[in-house]
Amino acid sequence: MIQRYFKIGGSQDQIRREMLAFDSWPEWWPGVQTVKILKADPEQPLVAVVIKTVTTIQMTLQFDCREVNSIKFRQVKGWFKSYQGEYALTPSPDGLGTTVKITTELESGMMVPKGMVYTKLSATLALLEEALNNRLGVQAARPSQGREAKAQIGTAGPRAAAARPIEAKPALSRRKLGHVFSTREGLEVWVGGRPYLLRPVK
Repeated sequence: MIQRYFKIGGSQDQIRREMLAFDSWPEWWPGVQTVKILKADPEQPLVAVVIKTVTTIQMTLQFDCREVNSIKFRQVKGWFKSYQGEYALTPSPDGLGTTVKITTELESGMMVPKGMVYTKLSATLALLEEALNNRLGVQAARPSQGREAKAQIGTAGPRAAAARPIEAKPALSRRKLGHVFSTREGLEVWVGGRPYLLRPVK
């Protein structure tokens, strides 16, 4: 089982709206190549999706959207022997944004190393926090930094503030992020979505 928590700077309604807009997944969801809605049921939609992680994976997923704070999913046909999980949405403890808890349970079958699948899937989920925040047009909430910036502008006066404008730094694209995995053949390095194998020199 894989569990991951992260914070999104948006409301539960905003997050549900983006996560259930299946047609737009290829625009922002890490690894998603194509999506086809097979059954547009508002409570239990059926979706065919192609994902690039360990390899190119084709799945038909059944979603359960009947609970306000939860989106459950399970594979009804596809690459995995079994695949199911849940996206649970709760207000963040500090009252700013939403905490997303992702739970995933899967069986990959005898021919695929389970550890490799879990490692690659965990790496893909790690990119989801940044991708969803970028999709919502917000960064992870940092209230203390925001208060300090406002205080500096207020005390320095309008002339100083005009002389030193605060420029927002562009969010890092997930293409710039790299991941390193240890395999039997050596270190597998993923950069810009491409794998590179580093073998020891004998």
